Amino acid sequence: MAILRTQSRLFSRTPPPSPIATAKGLKSAAVNDQILSEYLEKTLHIPDLTLPESYFSANDHRRIPVEIDFSSLKSRDDDSIRQLLESVTELGVFRLIGHGISADELQSTIAEAELVFRISKEKKKRNLSINIGSKNVSRDEFFWSRSGKETSVTLRDEIGSEKYQILSRKMDDIYDKLEAVAESVGQILFEYITEPVEKRNQERESVLFYYRYSSSSSSTEHDQSGHEENNIVMSSSSSASDHHGALSLYIYVGDQKFHINTGKGLLSCKTCSGTIVVTVRKQLEEWSQGKFKCVTGEPIVAQSIHVNPSYAIEFMFSPPSSTLYYNSNRKIKSISIFDQILIAIIIAFLYTFFTYISSILKGE
Repeated sequence: MAILRTQSRLFSRTPPPSPIATAKGLKSAAVNDQILSEYLEKTLHIPDLTLPESYFSANDHRRIPVEIDFSSLKSRDDDSIRQLLESVTELGVFRLIGHGISADELQSTIAEAELVFRISKEKKKRNLSINIGSKNVSRDEFFWSRSGKETSVTLRDEIGSEKYQILSRKMDDIYDKLEAVAESVGQILFEYITEPVEKRNQERESVLFYYRYSSSSSSTEHDQSGHEENNIVMSSSSSASDHHGALSLYIYVGDQKFHINTGKGLLSCKTCSGTIVVTVRKQLEEWSQGKFKCVTGEPIVAQSIHVNPSYAIEFMFSPPSSTLYYNSNRKIKSISIFDQILIAIIIAFLYTFFTYISSILKGE
């Protein structure tokens, strides 16, 4: 046992040397000092500890967000749906692969998005609120929505009509694909919300956010130039925290680590390029009566960020009310197998009864 071995090292049976009662000379004191030094050298060793295995080692796999193939989930594979429900119930997060958005498509979209990040200083906002690891990281962001007409005019004037058309087409493509993924996931989750969702007075629109992470040292020079940078690129109130969606879909260019704050502690997972990390937001947690756990996530930025910036895309999904009511009504109107069997028995009984009555009447 590790504890017994440790005790045998710490509590040696060899008695310590007797203390010096009276030192009559330097030679006698030196001899006793040598004996004491030899004793300490033999007894004072760092114990050879054999620590027990971590208590959480057997359950570590449960603390890693599950990775689900989107095609299996879309085809309503039972095992995929089970993994999805377990993950959003226990952790509030899962990963999606095989969703059809290629790495080349992401790279091309990010290259176009860089045009927005390079807009002149007076039109740019720099957020310095992120501190990841031991280094400060700044994050630039802008959002893309279907209803941002005023923003579209401003952006078109900044980058030119031709570049804007290319940018708009690629943004819309990513928007449509992520929306299709979110709707497929949402439809499955909404079917397991037992309580009907109250009708909302105002529809919320799904929003696509683009993030650019860079070293804060490079942003300090911009901040010292003036206060014009307090204006946001795309809108006067553009921030992911201002939007209340049901799901957030994060997708990254390149391999990345992802931190998830569950409220009970931090989780982390690795995401390959193109992997979508899906997190439950407050809206869905409220609709599910707390069954699905709301969490927040943030990437762990690579150390090479001072050389090459890191990019991420977040799609904040807000489903239309019609989708919720359709699923709720379908849930309410559905008839269980037991009820169907009971109805069939009643119909068979009534048929037999009326057949018997009819035969009696004909006999008379």
